[in-house]
Amino acid sequence: MKSKPGKMTHGPARNTRPVLTVLIAIAAILTHFPQTTHADKYVPAINHITRTNPTTLNPEVVNTIYVDADLPRTCLGIYDPSEPQGQRCDKGAADAYTTLSEALDAMNGGGRILIRGGSYTEGPVVVTKGGDPENWLTISSFPGELPIFQTPGIATAIKVNAPYVIVDGLEVSGAVKKGIRVGFTSWVIVRNCIIHDGEEGVSIRMADHVLVDACTIYNTAHPIFPDTTSFIILRRNVFYDSVFSVDPGGTTFSVIEDNYFRFDQDNNIGPLKARRGNLTGGDDYGLIIRRNLILEGDKFNVLLASANGALLYHNTLYNFADVPHSRGLLYMQQDAIGENAGNIIKNNIFRQTHNSLINVNPDMFKWAVQQEIDYNLYHKTLDDGDYMGFPSGPTQQITYGLAEIQPPDGKWQRNTGFDVNSIIADPQLVNPALTSLPLTFSPQNTSPAVDQAGHLTTTTDAGTGTLLPVDNALYFIDGYGLVEGDWIRVGTNPAVRIAAVNYKRNTLTVEQAITWNTGDNVSLDYTGSGPDHGAIELNHPIVIGQAHGYERAFAGNLCGNGQIDDSETCDDANINNNDACLNTCRLNTCGDGSVYVDAEACDDGNSDCGDGCSTECEVEPDWVCFNLNPSTCAPVQSLPDFGSFQSCFTGTDGGVLPGCEGFDFEEDGDVDLPDYARSIFGIK
Repeated sequence: MKSKPGKMTHGPARNTRPVLTVLIAIAAILTHFPQTTHADKYVPAINHITRTNPTTLNPEVVNTIYVDADLPRTCLGIYDPSEPQGQRCDKGAADAYTTLSEALDAMNGGGRILIRGGSYTEGPVVVTKGGDPENWLTISSFPGELPIFQTPGIATAIKVNAPYVIVDGLEVSGAVKKGIRVGFTSWVIVRNCIIHDGEEGVSIRMADHVLVDACTIYNTAHPIFPDTTSFIILRRNVFYDSVFSVDPGGTTFSVIEDNYFRFDQDNNIGPLKARRGNLTGGDDYGLIIRRNLILEGDKFNVLLASANGALLYHNTLYNFADVPHSRGLLYMQQDAIGENAGNIIKNNIFRQTHNSLINVNPDMFKWAVQQEIDYNLYHKTLDDGDYMGFPSGPTQQITYGLAEIQPPDGKWQRNTGFDVNSIIADPQLVNPALTSLPLTFSPQNTSPAVDQAGHLTTTTDAGTGTLLPVDNALYFIDGYGLVEGDWIRVGTNPAVRIAAVNYKRNTLTVEQAITWNTGDNVSLDYTGSGPDHGAIELNHPIVIGQAHGYERAFAGNLCGNGQIDDSETCDDANINNNDACLNTCRLNTCGDGSVYVDAEACDDGNSDCGDGCSTECEVEPDWVCFNLNPSTCAPVQSLPDFGSFQSCFTGTDGGVLPGCEGFDFEEDGDVDLPDYARSIFGIK
C-alpha cells in the first residue's frame, strides 16, 4: 500500500519560532512516500509554505542603526551618516555602534543595520534575533562601501541562528572553520558577499529556505557546504581556487543555478558534488543543477554520489588543461549510504581533452541504466579512445571510443539506452579561455548547440487556464518564496512565469492563462526555434557569475564586463562580432576579418585589392560578397546560371516576392546576389 503524501502547497504563515521551524523541517525531510513515475523514486512530503518574498518588501525601513569601526565610542541618537569620517558623531540623530555584535544586541526584531567600510576583527558574531515575514532583519554594507571582517583564529566569523535574516555586501576573510554559518533556522539570505581563506565559505546545516546569491567565494576547502537542508537556492555565485567541492548532501528540493565554478589549482577534487546525507535515511530528491559553467576539475567536474533523482541539465562542463582528469567530467558512483538511480542528465555541453566525458563506476552496476541521459553535446579535442565508461559487472567497466558513441545507434546507445538524441560535435563557443568571462562560453550563431537541445517535459492533457498538468514537474521551481518562479515556454505560447509547483500531482500553476494541447513541449524560456545545449542560451541575458567581487576571479581578463580595462580599446559587453567592438575588446577595423555591418560592406581579413573586397572594405565591381567572418567573395561571372533562382531575383532592396521567402538567405528583405552566392555555396 502506498502511503498518501502531504500536499505541497503555498500559503501564508505566521510561525516565526526558529526551534519549531527546524523541528518541522526535520520531520518533513524524514517523511517519504512512493512515487510510481520517473524511475520509481521517492519524493519527500514537505509542506512547503511560502512567506513574503523579501525582494518585494518596502525598501523604506523605519528602524535603521549603523556600525562604524572609525568611531571613538558608541553614538546613540547623535550619529550623522552623511558627515565625513571623523565628524559623524555628535551631529545627527541616528544610533551607531563600533561593532556588529553591539548593534545586534540593540536591534529588536526586523530592521536594518548598515555597516560602514573598514576592517572589523570581532568574532564570532552571532545573530540570535531575526525579523518576521513582513520585516526582515537586514545586515548590510553601507552603500558604496565594503566592510571587511578579518577573523584569523576564529572558528566561525558570523553565525545566523535566527529566521528572516539577510546578510548583504560583507567581506569575510580568514575564519578557521566557517565564514558564514546558517544553522537550525529558516528564511535566510546571504547575498553580494565576498568570502575567502577558510575551511567553508558558507555552511548551511539543518536549515530550510536559504538563498546564497551573487557571492564570490575562493581559497576555501568547501565554498558552500549544505547538509540536511531543503528549499535551498545557490545562484549567480563565483566559486574558484578551492580544494573540495560545493557539496550538497541530504539536500531536497533545492537549486544550484547560474553559478561559475573554476577549480584550476593543483590537486583540487572537483567543483561540484551531489551526495546523499545521513539524516534522511532516504534520497536526495528534487535537486536541480542547471545553467552552471563548471570548469577545470582535477578528478571530476560533477560527481553524483548516490544522489538519487538529481536533475543535471543545461550546464556547460569544460576543461582546458592538456592533462588527464582521473574520473571524467561527470563521474557517478555509489557511496556507503546507498543506491544512485533516477538521475536526469540532459541538454548539457561536455568538452575536454583527455579521459571520459561520462564515467559510471562499476559499483553502480545495479543501478547504472536507471538514469536518463540524452540530448547532450559531447566534444573532445583528443581522440584517446576513452569517451564513456560504463559498468559491465560489479567490478568491471567497458570503455567506449568515438566510433562507439555515435547517435542514434552506436554501441553506447544500444547497451545503455542513453544519448539517442545527443550530438558529437565542436560546440563552437565564442572565445572561451580559462579565466575569460562567462559570455565567452556563449554559442556562436553557427554552433550545433543552437536550437538543438531537448524540451524538458510535456503536457499530459489539453486545456485552458493557469493549472498545467505535466509529465515531470521536478524540472521547475516557483522560487520557494525566495525568488521569482521559473519563466517557461509551453507549446507555441509566449513565455509565462510559474506561480506554484505541485510535485505530488505534477502540475504547474502559471501567472497568466494560456491554452495548450496534450503533448505540448515545456521548457525553460529560450530564444530561437528551440532550447540550446549548455549553460548559455544564444541572445539571452547572461547572469552567470554576476557576483559581487567577481573581478577577482577574472583579474587581467575582464573583456566583456562593459568597462574599458587595461589593454582594451573598447568593451560593449556583448558577443556580437559585427558591431564596433570585437569580442576581443578591440575596435572593429577594415581588414580584421569581421564585418562591421554599419560601416563595411565586406571584410575578408586582408588589405588586398582585386579579390572582391577592397582595401576600404567595399565590394569591388563584378564581384559578390556575403557577410561571414571573414567575408567570402566570388566573381559574378563565375556563378552558375540563375536557373530556378532567377524567378525570385529582385536585387538589393527589391523586396521578396510571394513564395520566394526561402531564397532570402540573408534575411534582409530582398533576394539579391549575396543570397544567390549563399545558395551556390550552401551557406544558409
